[in-house]
Amino acid sequence: EGRHDDAIALGQQVLEIRRGVLGDEHPDTIAAINNLAFVHHMKGDLERAEILYTEALTISLKVVGPQHPDNASIIENLASLHKDRGDFKRAEALYTQALQIWRLVLGEPHPVTLACIASLADLSLRQYDFERAEPLFLKVLTVRRQTLGATHSEVGGWMMCTWGLPLPVVEAVTLHHHPTRQSSRKFSALTAVHFGNA
Repeated sequence: EGRHDDAIALGQQVLEIRRGVLGDEHPDTIAAINNLAFVHHMKGDLERAEILYTEALTISLKVVGPQHPDNASIIENLASLHKDRGDFKRAEALYTQALQIWRLVLGEPHPVTLACIASLADLSLRQYDFERAEPLFLKVLTVRRQTLGATHSEVGGWMMCTWGLPLPVVEAVTLHHHPTRQSSRKFSALTAVHFGNA
């Protein structure tokens, strides 16, 4: 709690300085508003975070136009906020909007675009819509494998890590074909997954 409060105080100072020196419409000022919103979001103050994200997006749209990557980042942050609130319909609309920008600006195989697709898949998963989640996850897996040469276990481990799952779960997914690479020789989730997979 205290670290969030310290970060908010510092973020507020940065924002005030940037507004004073650069003005409200400078990209660095917009970034400061978005960053401050993010800290409020992580603290759990979703109301204040939404106000700040909306302010950042409104200014950014005015300054750089609708198809700019900065907007996609802010829109994704808003989508995450709505996901955290349980407003999955609004979150999906926002993730879809961000994804359109990422595809236009960065292309399909870019890691940022793939992360947005994974966020949409995660959103479907949270709603128990496995039929919608699976093709999205498979798309991410396929493109990552094509561009990075990653295996399904490596991509799965990356996705589990992205979702914030505990390290033993990430390790079980990532190393299930190579259990001797684990750091410990004790029985673990990895041991169980490898045994079940054999």
